[in-house]
Amino acid sequence: MPVGFCWIIDQKLAGAGQPGLIHDIAEDYSYYKNLGISFIVNLTENIVPPSPTQYGFREKHFPINDMSIPNMPAAHQLCQEILTAIDEGETVLLHCKAGLGRTGTILACCLVLQGKTAIDALQYIRIKNSSYVQTTEQEEFIDQYQLYCQQNKCEIDPQKVENKQVIASKDPIEKKPSENRLFDKFIEQIPDTVATAIIDLQTQKMTHLQTIDNHPQQVIDLLYAATEDMYQGPKIQEIEQLFCQIRQEQKPHYFKEIIVFSKNLIHYFSRFSNNPHHIAVIVCRTNVNLANLVSKARSYVWQ
Repeated sequence: MPVGFCWIIDQKLAGAGQPGLIHDIAEDYSYYKNLGISFIVNLTENIVPPSPTQYGFREKHFPINDMSIPNMPAAHQLCQEILTAIDEGETVLLHCKAGLGRTGTILACCLVLQGKTAIDALQYIRIKNSSYVQTTEQEEFIDQYQLYCQQNKCEIDPQKVENKQVIASKDPIEKKPSENRLFDKFIEQIPDTVATAIIDLQTQKMTHLQTIDNHPQQVIDLLYAATEDMYQGPKIQEIEQLFCQIRQEQKPHYFKEIIVFSKNLIHYFSRFSNNPHHIAVIVCRTNVNLANLVSKARSYVWQ
């Protein structure tokens, strides 16, 4: 499966990372062709050859700077074009580089144009992929787009294009903690990074997950379980209590930073200095510059 591929409206609208980012680009396009995708919207700054048109797709290039937002009227015109294409029987794929920030923003705006609130749209796409929409600026853009649609009375009838199984939760969406935003560009800043996560041991939740590929929920659950065992398993707690007694200190946590080497990956774990219940997890390929990884991670986590 291509990096980050995810249906937002089943068999009608999808998001993904840049074709060819991990797999051979011809394989990615073949996968999309087999799904019936006919229209590809490229949200990256540049066009990476070969063009989708060479594989029989219709293409639109709508450049948005990485981690940024588009011009509002232009974004509205794009969303109209996407939903019109769907209404006319096309299946549309949006992609940026990682398929998370810019892609998630435009996908959410398409749902807003269909009639959802900004909160419901963001909630729904994050049910599909918790890393969709990467910055506060992008979140606020979706809110502003809802106002833009209301002011211009430009809502499209969702029954024309929306899959009836798409039901957005009415629960208020939780804003990303500020520490989550520290990782927004980590995958780009450290070559060979494949995933970042933040795990809250107190609430037993993963508050952030950014990955260059999709993973089964079982893998994500196991990552949480392994992190919990390493930081607050029975033996770890016993050792920390023993240290406190010997040193006559009240410091509750001695294990701060852990690095695990596996056959193909390096897993870096560290407590946040300002919130020791939160654990940063960074997964890289083994050829990563380890010193650079640790230095950059500490600058984020120990600030």
